[in-house]
Amino acid sequence: MPHLDRQALLWSLEHITAHGDTDIFPYPFEFEFLREKKEDIADALAAENTATFRPLSSLDSLVPKSRHGFRVAHQLYPTDAIVLLAATVSVGQQIEAARGHGERPGFSYRFAPDAEFSMFAPNCRYGNWLLHQYTETMFAVDGQYTHVIEADISDFYQRIYHHRLENSLLEAAGDIAETRLIRSFLRDIRARQSFGIPVGGNATRLLAELSLVDIDRALLGEGYEFTRYVDDFRIFIKADQDPYNALAFLADNLWAGEGLSLASAKTRVIPFDQYREHLELSSGEDASQAEESAAERLLYALYDAEESDQPPEELVNIDLVAETYSEIEKEFWDLGKIRVLLRCMKLTRDLNAANFIRNNYSILMPFAKEMVLLMEELKSGGEITFQDMEVNLVNLILSPAIRHLHVTRAWLLELFVRGVISISAAQARRLDVLSDTLDQRALFRIRA
Repeated sequence: MPHLDRQALLWSLEHITAHGDTDIFPYPFEFEFLREKKEDIADALAAENTATFRPLSSLDSLVPKSRHGFRVAHQLYPTDAIVLLAATVSVGQQIEAARGHGERPGFSYRFAPDAEFSMFAPNCRYGNWLLHQYTETMFAVDGQYTHVIEADISDFYQRIYHHRLENSLLEAAGDIAETRLIRSFLRDIRARQSFGIPVGGNATRLLAELSLVDIDRALLGEGYEFTRYVDDFRIFIKADQDPYNALAFLADNLWAGEGLSLASAKTRVIPFDQYREHLELSSGEDASQAEESAAERLLYALYDAEESDQPPEELVNIDLVAETYSEIEKEFWDLGKIRVLLRCMKLTRDLNAANFIRNNYSILMPFAKEMVLLMEELKSGGEITFQDMEVNLVNLILSPAIRHLHVTRAWLLELFVRGVISISAAQARRLDVLSDTLDQRALFRIRA
């Protein structure tokens, strides 16, 4: 019978309990059990027959993608997440080799597991990609490029075609137990649909990179210089190349080869001098140009860096609350920038952030995770309490505004789970009407 390697399972278990199963959902309470019984769990999963293994259904939820747009995110059952990650990590080096070691246009999520159970190289985050482009464009020879194409794939994770991904897996690693498990796992978790992979976990991040290898090769083969962060392309057009032809070439290869299409709202052709002068440092829905200031680049670097115990000195002179007010007053929000500003407030323990949250909590719902973690950090200092917000937050949790946003509601319930706010028996009883799986999990912990 085919089995997964026990060491790969144990590494995956350590990775998930140390770094989380997704960056979207609250961590499941089963993580405590996984930490305490990791050897036993690794033994049990290593004894599973991968040919007959079937995952449970995932928890799916709408999450904000822009101010008024949404996408679906997925949380696998904890042991399912370990199994998928172990199978993917087992062929991670082959996937990395398939992505290429030369130009390496796929900047994101370079596979480099380490002793701390991190899965990806530390210098391949979004902030590093922006700074890499900044350096490359600043030192480009005059006349070397005429235009830059910015292009983004529409609903990338949701539209990845299983058959094409399976072929890429077979080419990279061969027909082995791990690749067969990944293929059957994705089909089962997507209810036998032929497209789409779960959003939010590191296993599928690496698989998504593999799915674009043929696109990378096609662009390189056609002579285009480009860089890519997941589904976000930057193509640098030379004097003898036509930008519209390059864009059509990319669109044609995405559709014909992968069944994917470009997001028209995020696709543009920019004169190179303009691009160099106002390098895009924003990932927002309006694709607005951001200032090329050291502070701006620092904010983006922090957003993609690991959490730190001490804030960088450069943050001291930035009015984070004022910056955030400025952003949320705009018609089109730059979600990336707002998230990083809230994370920076957490790093600096900005006391002004408490009143900002009290005055704006209801419109900060797209950033529920960042808001809750910020509130938790501010309360831990002992100088601030949010107890006066108990009733208002329960009202928000029960409001129609977030009725369909299960992850948002789960993060708000974390305020009571983590003891940031103590909930009274009367207010807890009001929450009994919540019936979604994520709600019930949180309510069990609140009652406990």
